[in-house]
Formats: sequence, structure tokens, C-alpha cells
Amino acid sequence: SVDERSLTIRDWLPERIKILDHVVPSKMPDLYSQVANSGGCLLSTSYSEGFPMCILEAMACGCPAVAASVGGIPEMIDSGSNGLLFDRRVGVDMVVDLICSITTNRDYQRTLSENGIRRIRERHTAEVMIDGYLALYDEVLNAKKRTARRYNRLYRRLVSKFLGCRNAVLKWARCGKTTCRL
Repeated sequence: SVDERSLTIRDWLPERIKILDHVVPSKMPDLYSQVANSGGCLLSTSYSEGFPMCILEAMACGCPAVAASVGGIPEMIDSGSNGLLFDRRVGVDMVVDLICSITTNRDYQRTLSENGIRRIRERHTAEVMIDGYLALYDEVLNAKKRTARRYNRLYRRLVSKFLGCRNAVLKWARCGKTTCRL
């Protein structure tokens, strides 16, 4: 029943969850590694996020993440492959089940961990990110050049039409008649 499950969770949590005081950023990799080595995971319950670095950092240290499917998080986590996602509208039981699926199955935890590290190497190393930015800059510059060429072609056509109209107006003005045929 729900009450029995709630009691079990309350009894189980204090043994397995440790609330920490402030951890200096330089110590976070060690913390993530300790969590991963203990068979644990990172839990992110945010209501909104951009692209949270804590998830990338945890994954880079082999610590799988269980996170709300909000903001940019689904771009980081392929649920069931390198971490687990949950809908913010589900109850706590669903989140507990996801955490338990990792913490009670060491092979699954290792698989998520390895896939997370692979994901970081493929998409989020400094080299990969720099290459991505350079490719984006090239794309923008090339688009700008293409746009500039299109703009110049359009400008030339408009100028030529304008000059054609201008010449026609001048011809009409020289004619001196209001019924002049051009």
C-alpha cells in the first residue's frame, strides 16, 4: 500500500542520502566520483533549467543523473541510455522508482555511467565545443556572404529598374507633352 511504501521510503532514505553543506567547486569532481563509485546518482528536480552544468559535470565523472525533463536537460540525457528523465508532473514515487532502478542494479548504473562518459566525450569536451562554435561561425559568415550577394543582386536590379524609370521620366520631361509615349 501507499502508506507502507511511504514508511519504507522514509526508513530507507536517511541511510542512503547525505545532505552536504557547501562544497567548493574544485571538490565537485571528487564528490561526483564518490557518488558514482558508491552506486549512486545525481538527482535534479528543477522546475526550469537552461543547460545545467552540474549534470554534464556529474556525467563526466561517471555519475548518472536522474533529472526532470525541463529546459535543455533532454538534450543532455537520453533517458534509459545515459541517465533517466522524469516529467515534473509525476509523483515522488516515480522519481524514487527511477533512483532505485539505478541504485539497486549495479550493472545498469555502470551502463548509464559509461554511456554518460561517452556522451561527454562525443559532444561536450572543450575540443568538440570549440569545433562546434567554429562551424557555427563559418555557417553564419557564409550565410552573411550569401545574404550580401543576394542583397547586392537585388540592389543592382532595383538600381537598374530605378535608372530605367529615371531615364523614362527624363525622356518624358524632355518631351514636354503630358501625352508623351515612352
